[in-house]
Amino acid sequence: MDMTMNDILRTVPAIEGAAVLTLKASRDVSRRTLEETALDIEQILGEHVADIAPGASACANFENDSIEIDVSLTGDSPTELHQRLAAIIGVIERQRALNVHGNGQDELVLTSSATQMAHAA
Repeated sequence: MDMTMNDILRTVPAIEGAAVLTLKASRDVSRRTLEETALDIEQILGEHVADIAPGASACANFENDSIEIDVSLTGDSPTELHQRLAAIIGVIERQRALNVHGNGQDELVLTSSATQMAHAA
């Protein structure tokens, strides 16, 4: 088995993290609009962050007028995982502008972020 320089230099075990981001609509939106927005965000995740968060997904939570984004991350430190999470939020913000209708009024707001981390086995 060939080892790369990264394998040789790695002295700290990799950290794995799972994060859930919740984006809340700033005012009531229709179920259809919320679902379409979740699908748009999921497409953005697949196109722009698959290299750092493969399998990231987004789904509409109709009960809370929100969109939940689930991501799994791997890195060398908690700092690196948080940087990757910030990069994901930045991509969503740039690509979607966190705007539901494109009118500058119906924005999605990041209301919570939960991250669990553990050393990789």
